[in-house]
Amino acid sequence: MKKYHFLTLLYFFICTISSCQTEPPLNNLNSPPSIDTTKLKGLLYDEATLIQLQQIVARENLKFKTCEKDKIFYSIPQTVGSYIRLKKNKDLAKKLMTENISFEDFKATFPEAEISENNIILANEERDRDNQLYYTYSCIGGSSSYYTPQIKKALRKDGNYKTEGWVFEESSDYLKIFYLATPVKSMPLTPLYSNMIQYADCLIDSNHTIFLEDATSQSWDEKDMPAIQKLLSYLKEKADSLGKTSPTITKDKTYQKLYAAALLEIKAGKYNPKMEHHIEQFSNAEDQLLVKRSHVVIGFCSHDDSPRLQAQEIAILSAQTQKWEIFLRAHLNIMNDYFARRSDNSMQMARRKTYIRELEVLDINIIDLIFGITLRTNNSSPNHYYGSVNRLGKAISEAVQKDDFEKAMLNAIENEKLDLFNRYLFKNLWYSFAYYLTDPKEAQETLDRYNEIAPKLPEILHFEKKELARLVEK
Repeated sequence: MKKYHFLTLLYFFICTISSCQTEPPLNNLNSPPSIDTTKLKGLLYDEATLIQLQQIVARENLKFKTCEKDKIFYSIPQTVGSYIRLKKNKDLAKKLMTENISFEDFKATFPEAEISENNIILANEERDRDNQLYYTYSCIGGSSSYYTPQIKKALRKDGNYKTEGWVFEESSDYLKIFYLATPVKSMPLTPLYSNMIQYADCLIDSNHTIFLEDATSQSWDEKDMPAIQKLLSYLKEKADSLGKTSPTITKDKTYQKLYAAALLEIKAGKYNPKMEHHIEQFSNAEDQLLVKRSHVVIGFCSHDDSPRLQAQEIAILSAQTQKWEIFLRAHLNIMNDYFARRSDNSMQMARRKTYIRELEVLDINIIDLIFGITLRTNNSSPNHYYGSVNRLGKAISEAVQKDDFEKAMLNAIENEKLDLFNRYLFKNLWYSFAYYLTDPKEAQETLDRYNEIAPKLPEILHFEKKELARLVEK
């Protein structure tokens, strides 16, 4: 595939990773890692594989310590404002907004307008297919929590975008309006949160993807993969009377030549299920990983686990072959449930495991990693990994370190040095965590701790009473 994106979240943004010193060799580490075997029950990976992965994590942690940590990340430009829908008197409204009517006068003039106040308005720079620069204004929170209204605007003639006042766009049957109550601005993240993003970038190699560049979900015609077909024909010719292939076939020089040619087609994104089956039976883990990465599995419905099973196979094989750059992305995709399905439902999503314990036993700084893929900034790397807030909250509820996580989330929610949008994300991360706690007592205790800080929070970081009630109705 040319570019295959599983991420379904709304915002992807661009940045540069800090440069690091040369990767230290494994044999320079202070002591060989060990795994507490009492924690291995029910994990995806065996002890030997986990020890290999732990060695890599130790190396990556050491590399991070030697990185330059002066990278400054900036919040997405944002403000607090209102979202308005107006179906009547649209021409008059456009004229008055152009003349910069006050918000209060607008409400008095158009009492029929549907207005949602106290929303976060994001202003995100984008380019269209013609490379035309424009800004997308997005409304987050308020009564639009389950729908994200957007307005796209080209740059003004002076090369700037509208930072306060009225922004509007006409659709077929109504006028879509944002009122920016205060100027849009971006603020630097503190070193605490910037380091978390850098740690995530250090562990999750942004130069690699799970699937091969030319991988697709399509089925290939046999005529488009002549080398694979030649190999399969040769295997059929050499099979015994029961149609079985002898393991000694791999020592056959003709086979080896045909196999090498078939691998080249696989690397080009050509996929054949019979070839995959043969490789699973007769080839090493590296070739098995290659064929898994050459084909994207699409789920037919919420009950179809084939995309997750493929990701688990990729994670296991990349772990066995110490392909860390592939392993961690594959495992995080499982955790975040980042798979293509033609349909899905919330009940099935809730039942799917997150497998956070596999990362905890590797001595990863798990809080920094999870927070590093939760935070949204205006200058992240092109392939920076963004997590799903809902799935990450579920993962935290299953973590051994969930108490430390909870404290760090509540600190982020009330941290006035952090921008409001990221505080809003942490608010939702905490809610997902609390929702998935299986012990009603634990849920009540974390709710009590949130209620302690709630009076100090801006209104947009509050919950409705019915939302909080759901946390303890278990």
